[in-house]
Amino acid sequence: MIVETGCTVPGAEISSDVAAGKETRPIPIINEVDEEPLNIHLPGRSAITEFEYLPQVAWRHARVVQQRKRIPLADWGGRCIAQEACSWLPANDLSGGKPVRREDDKSGGPAYNAQRFLLYARDCIFECNDTSGCDSTCFNRVVGRGIHLPLQV
Repeated sequence: MIVETGCTVPGAEISSDVAAGKETRPIPIINEVDEEPLNIHLPGRSAITEFEYLPQVAWRHARVVQQRKRIPLADWGGRCIAQEACSWLPANDLSGGKPVRREDDKSGGPAYNAQRFLLYARDCIFECNDTSGCDSTCFNRVVGRGIHLPLQV
C-alpha cells in the first residue's frame, strides 16, 4: 500500500493529485493524523475543496507585491552565476534594484552540485535566469524546472 499511495494508514489519501495534472508528477494529499474531513470551512480560510494549485509562485501579500514592483529580476548580463550563486544578497533601495555582492569571501560559491542537490542551506540563493549566458540545462536552474521527485502534502 505504501508504494501505491504513499500512505501508511488505510484510507488516508484525500486526493491523488492536488496539482490536477499541472505538474509532470502527481502530488497526493495525505491525512494520517485524524478522520476530520478537509472540506470544512475554518474562520478566514477556504475549504480544501476550493484550493487551487499553482505551478509557479503567486505573490499575494500586499507588501511583497509592492517590493517586487520596485526590484527588477536580477540581470546577470549574459554570464552564468552557477559558481557564485551564494555570493549575493537581495537588492535594496540603496543598490538601485540590483543584487548586492556579499562582503565575506567565504560565504560565496555554488548552491547546488551537478546533480542539482542543495550543497548547504543559505539565507539567499540566486539562480541563473533568462539574463544568464547559460541555457536551461545549467545546474544552477533548479526551482524553475518543476517537480522531478515524488512529493506529497
